[in-house]
Amino acid sequence: MKISIVTLGRSHLLNLARVLDTEGLADVTFYTMMPAARCRKFGYHGKVKSLLFPCGLLSVMIDRLPINPFKKSNLRFYVRKLFDALCAMRLSKCDVVIGLNGQAVKTSLLAKKRFKAITICDQGSSHVLTQTKVRRSYSDAKIPEDMTAFMLKHYEAADYLMAATKYVIDSDIQNGISKDKILINPYGVDITRFEPLDVKKEYDVIMVGSWWKHKGCDMLTDACLNHLKGVKMLHVGNVVDCELPKNDNFHHVDFVNEFDLPQYYRKAKVSVMPSLDEGFGLVLLQAASCGLPSVYSNRTGGPELQSLLKDDDWSFEIKEPLSTKSIAEAISQALKKVNESEVKDTERFENTRNNLSWESYGHRYLKILEGLIKSENQ
Repeated sequence: MKISIVTLGRSHLLNLARVLDTEGLADVTFYTMMPAARCRKFGYHGKVKSLLFPCGLLSVMIDRLPINPFKKSNLRFYVRKLFDALCAMRLSKCDVVIGLNGQAVKTSLLAKKRFKAITICDQGSSHVLTQTKVRRSYSDAKIPEDMTAFMLKHYEAADYLMAATKYVIDSDIQNGISKDKILINPYGVDITRFEPLDVKKEYDVIMVGSWWKHKGCDMLTDACLNHLKGVKMLHVGNVVDCELPKNDNFHHVDFVNEFDLPQYYRKAKVSVMPSLDEGFGLVLLQAASCGLPSVYSNRTGGPELQSLLKDDDWSFEIKEPLSTKSIAEAISQALKKVNESEVKDTERFENTRNNLSWESYGHRYLKILEGLIKSENQ
């Protein structure tokens, strides 16, 4: 099976390419703006068609502009359109095209017309109209209409949409996409890097990811520092549109690369992710692989994590509607369970951690593709 994977930067699809190539499960070509050397750094040694110039260069220039994150996101959209057009020009014969949402419109259309390939829009997030609705609930930042239209075109161009969570599937169906067109496969994590260690806990709660309202950080701050007295909180990541609390019980660490993240997870008792809208929060998987119980909204992939781990004891879903109170209640339950339990981090999920691996994710993806091809050939 020849598979073309299209993603502008590093995403979960690089791990898919790595597993399929390393285990000889498929003939993979990876289309990206990253240089081949960077792909090798993350373990993928297969075929790479890199668009470092001009797409990679343009992306670096945008990242360095002294403008707010919303404007940067709008500019990146035009890089995605250019990337898609150039990938279509360079596309080799294949049986399947997997493109990250909004990055393979022309590529998908060409693959179907020229090669009769099966095309998949891999959704790293919820339906674009749901994203827009959520964004407008906390920000008046303008969302370009042509960006939304381009995302919608990808849904139309693809034969199938690949979601990682039921939340994403529900968002698709609510916006008019047939459930027969939607596939599901939860993401994975490098379980050899994100390993549990029994060490002294410096913090009660850790939140990893961008610090902004989209992640519910304004409510999370209020919950931890005002409603739950004495809770020590660690945040790791960039700061977007929420101010960092000036409180002795709060500690912030700027963005760190993935290789260094495990040491921060191990410092905390509980991982928290109260996002308003996600595809599947990879940080949930990382934290769980390090043995941490998780507090999450049902919009993050938390229910799927619970299913993969086959565990109810260490998963704490925040009740809807999301609020400071509901977040505080879920965190309080999690901390109470941890503080009263003698179960160590290394003992949690020890029988099901393998279900979280990228290898398991890759094998599930391949099984789905084989089923699609078999169905097409009947």
